[in-house]
Amino acid sequence: MAALLMASAAVFTACSSDDNITSEQPANPTGKYTMIVQASKGDDATTRALTLDETTSPHKLNATWNENEEVLVYQNGSQIGKLYSAASTTNETTLTGELSAPDAGQDLTLYFHTNATPSYAGQDGTLATIASTYDFCAPATITAGSFKVSDNTVSTTGSVSFGVNQQAIVKFTLIDKADGTTLLSATKLVINDGTTDYTITPASNTSVIYAAIPGFTSKTVKLTATVGNKTYTYEKASQSFTNGQYYEITVKMTEKPDLLSGVFSVSSTKKVKFSKGNLRYASGTWSFFDFQNDYYTSYSADAWDKFCWSTSATTYGMNTSTSSSTYSGNFVDWGATMGTGWFTLSSAEWTYLFNTRSASTVGGTSNGRYAKAKVNGVWGVILFPNTYTHPDGVTAPTGVNAAGDTGWNGNNYSSADWTKMESAGCVFLPGAGYRSGSSVYSPGIFGGYWSATPNGADAAYGLYYYSGYLDPAWNYSRNHGLSVRLVQVTE
Repeated sequence: MAALLMASAAVFTACSSDDNITSEQPANPTGKYTMIVQASKGDDATTRALTLDETTSPHKLNATWNENEEVLVYQNGSQIGKLYSAASTTNETTLTGELSAPDAGQDLTLYFHTNATPSYAGQDGTLATIASTYDFCAPATITAGSFKVSDNTVSTTGSVSFGVNQQAIVKFTLIDKADGTTLLSATKLVINDGTTDYTITPASNTSVIYAAIPGFTSKTVKLTATVGNKTYTYEKASQSFTNGQYYEITVKMTEKPDLLSGVFSVSSTKKVKFSKGNLRYASGTWSFFDFQNDYYTSYSADAWDKFCWSTSATTYGMNTSTSSSTYSGNFVDWGATMGTGWFTLSSAEWTYLFNTRSASTVGGTSNGRYAKAKVNGVWGVILFPNTYTHPDGVTAPTGVNAAGDTGWNGNNYSSADWTKMESAGCVFLPGAGYRSGSSVYSPGIFGGYWSATPNGADAAYGLYYYSGYLDPAWNYSRNHGLSVRLVQVTE
């Protein structure tokens, strides 16, 4: 969206009289200089601004100005003032503001909204917010010699232009793919371009979300929408967005099941499937993380994912007491919170899963059960299902079944790699660290997952690992806040 500043001379002079003794007062007693310039935003076939016109086909965004949109004025690397727009329903407006101590021998640089690398965090999905906060373009320059400083006024000659817009604007309409018509009322939409997540959080549930996204070419786009306690996803390869363009896209999204597809033996007669992510309790709701590598890196009284070993007697371990005697009960059946069928593996089942079960050959290792790895930037342990074929084009894992001091074995899988491995049945247990009281320690370094098996009155068993060690039956004090990964029995 190219924006064009049309500068016009505007001279303001201080009042004077014959009685003034000019030698006793400075020429500019306030130290401020008024600047008024005419500004315009481009509005042609390749640039779109920010007021939606639905009378055209296709729809387009017309150039308009909100009242008090901010333009920063810099000289020689330092900010010397701000200009503000008048409200306008066209692409033209007047910018008015004050500068301090401009030097007529140095260029003036004008920034629309920001002089830094644009940030797209905090979007609420509305076009109005994009217009006021996320409508970034390359800076404009008023060269030395094209403006002059006189008394309290900076007057300009000639014209300057802002550069092209630094983002595309996209209108997403979210639909349930199951029937192709039901609108999905989302509380969050995450847009991933293979490198960066852009998170949109509407003020209220909505199926129509506007987003400002820096342009890119031929990337795989992934959308993840949170709808109530459900997660919907969409993915499409070889997509491009051009800066300055407006797009309207109807997205048919697929509900992501709570159960992953991989089948794992946890005894000679019992098989399970894992939940799609670690257990959490946030804003009064029990749910699973949307992705297997997700976890909370710090403590919050309203967002728990590291639970002490206890049942509802102490709200399932959501307690900051560091006394193990505080925690009692059992850690098996989670039907009361997550629905019938969800439970925690026993210590014997964790041990069988890691050390005993029969499985496919993985990375040249017979009965390949697990490997330490980095998935989408997160350290943890990959579990390979009983029957597994490693996806074509993805580097074969090393250090399979290696519990000892092997480090993280150099296994490093991108989001795209992991999507293929997850589809083939893999489970990832992120090293989320542990909680003691209201502090979280070693996130990204240590992994601890509770079992359902107590050890005396004050302790219980669980999975324990870090880069150089792994034990599926480690003894923990019950006051440790550890991760919980639930399973259901399958055939």
